[in-house]
Amino acid sequence: MLQGVSSRLRRSISAGALNVFLATLVLLAGSAIATASPATPELEGDRELVSSNGAQLLSWSGPSEADATLEYELQESTSAEFDAPETRYRGTLPSWYISGRLDGRSYFRVRARELSDDGEEVAGAWSDWSEAQVLRVEHHDTRLAVALFIVGALVFTATAATAFLGARGSSREAAAREEAA
Repeated sequence: MLQGVSSRLRRSISAGALNVFLATLVLLAGSAIATASPATPELEGDRELVSSNGAQLLSWSGPSEADATLEYELQESTSAEFDAPETRYRGTLPSWYISGRLDGRSYFRVRARELSDDGEEVAGAWSDWSEAQVLRVEHHDTRLAVALFIVGALVFTATAATAFLGARGSSREAAAREEAA
């Protein structure tokens, strides 16, 4: 009889332990789903971009989670190691336009996280950072700009002189025809 009680007790404890294990597994799976991060976005284009006017459109391909609203964070740093990064953009659009840059190098990286259905609250953890993209700004040489300005001024002066002389000649011809008539 004692052996029968002991066997029922073992089955009861085993069933209870199994229920606790299953409940724990469901809770862990649920929390993992709620905080799962999206795939890492990728910056589009070459790893090194070159701009001669200090402007560039940075864009990235977001993870293809059609039903999810993603928030992106774009960081910039002056070093490839991102020692002191600055957040330049945080929003739901997968691009950012840079302008007014001086000569030099800047490094950019982006990450994503899922927002709730209303687009307000955070529903997931941040993805990993993308690989860095370098923007190298090299403005046109000042001597070239001055030379082009001078050529433009000469072309403008020649065009204006031609128009003035042509108009003056036309008015003389018109005056001569009036005298003849």
